[in-house]
Amino acid sequence: APKLKAKLEDLDLRDSQVFLKSDPAEKTPLEQIVKDSGDLIGRATTNPNFPKEMDGKCFSAHFAEVEVDTWTGNVRITRYVAAHDSGTILNRLTAESQIKGGVVQGIGMAFSEELLIDRVTGIPINPNYRDAKVPTHLEAPEVEVIFVEHFDPYGVFGGKVVGEPPITAAVATIANAIFNATGKRFKELPITPDKIVRAVQV
Repeated sequence: APKLKAKLEDLDLRDSQVFLKSDPAEKTPLEQIVKDSGDLIGRATTNPNFPKEMDGKCFSAHFAEVEVDTWTGNVRITRYVAAHDSGTILNRLTAESQIKGGVVQGIGMAFSEELLIDRVTGIPINPNYRDAKVPTHLEAPEVEVIFVEHFDPYGVFGGKVVGEPPITAAVATIANAIFNATGKRFKELPITPDKIVRAVQV
């Protein structure tokens, strides 16, 4: 808003451009706004006085190969690699298991887990874990885990977080792999067979 000298409610966003509703020619790229706004990495702590430089930042890069049956919409993950900077690894088996478990959770989010809401009442239709179709061993691929051990001076014995990072990376990785296989971008989860069939037949 300050950049365009306008009120927040006078702005809109479309095609990666922020513009004035009254004059769409007055615009600025969203990318530039993000660059100018500084550090946007989320941060949470139980101690607000905790120095920012002591935040343990964990990084990851995931890779997936998939086969997509365009007749049935079925997706099979043929290879999955998860590379993580989780600091010093104290127990390799446990750390690898955490990454693999997170990836499998991400696969569930990508393909089958969905919270259904009754549009009239706003009440969840499937509010229990019985309807959360998490992958079993039959659906889960073998996950290759690579650790890049970067000592964290503020972590316990140089370690970093390892539990949550693989989940979100897995969802985006699978969506990108399906895009590379089909040329169709899916922006809503779960990516179900019926959605794939409809998209590829257009």
